[in-house]
Amino acid sequence: MTQPHTILFTRRRWDRLFAFGTVAAVIVAGLCIGLTGQYYSCAGPFVLLGMWGYVRKTTPVSGSRIETIEGNPWTIRLLVFLGVILLLTLCFYTFDRFVLEHPINKPWRWYHWCFMTVTIAAMIIGGHFIDQASKRDRVKRINEEPIDNSSSQVMGNLDP
Repeated sequence: MTQPHTILFTRRRWDRLFAFGTVAAVIVAGLCIGLTGQYYSCAGPFVLLGMWGYVRKTTPVSGSRIETIEGNPWTIRLLVFLGVILLLTLCFYTFDRFVLEHPINKPWRWYHWCFMTVTIAAMIIGGHFIDQASKRDRVKRINEEPIDNSSSQVMGNLDP
């Protein structure tokens, strides 16, 4: 059985996803505060709440069609790319903690700021390139679809 290439996302579906994400963000922020004693991780749930409000406001009441992962193969490439960046970030902080012996509850040093600047820039630039490739691929697929003239309602049925 083939999977659908698009699904209908209603406001209620977005609410369920963002509610789960917000609860998870609050738990992660609480763990970060407990480990580090620094409260800057409290911003995460508020950013998610802002995104929730924006998505809810821009989604029509009747819902909107969103491509699934199966409907857009570039989504898988984006997820793999972001997963590699997450893995590199975890490796960086593991190296920082156990080799450089920088405690997790101490303020960042200059190399932390450099790493995070490069990481965020890589995510933005990589996401942009993947998005552009996805758009080019979508236009190419649309242009290659055959046009069925036999069911055209403009000219009517011309067969005798």
